[in-house]
Amino acid sequence: MTEIFDSSKVNDDPQHWDQEAERVTRAILASGSSGRWLGQPHAVWAAAAIVVAVAGVVAGVTAALPRPVPPLDTRSAWAAVLAPTEPAGRLIAVRDRPPSIGALMLASDFTRSGR
Repeated sequence: MTEIFDSSKVNDDPQHWDQEAERVTRAILASGSSGRWLGQPHAVWAAAAIVVAVAGVVAGVTAALPRPVPPLDTRSAWAAVLAPTEPAGRLIAVRDRPPSIGALMLASDFTRSGR
């Protein structure tokens, strides 16, 4: 019984593969497809490599640039909109620095007295 992946009938000598490569090359060149483009001088390949390298550098530098931070007034406006409604939470969320303990205690006193 023959195995499914039997490769004993494959001609695997270097001369055979050289002839196959020549046959494929001739067929590509005769058809006028990408074979002529691949056969262009080395200067074109070097220019293409330089263009790709420059594009990579530009992309890398662009990715490394810091993203613009929105102006402080926009940030504080969003903080005011999204801040909690209770006074103590508002003190913590709206300010750039943490509030003092006294301010937090006064805020919680106002909350208790308002109930």
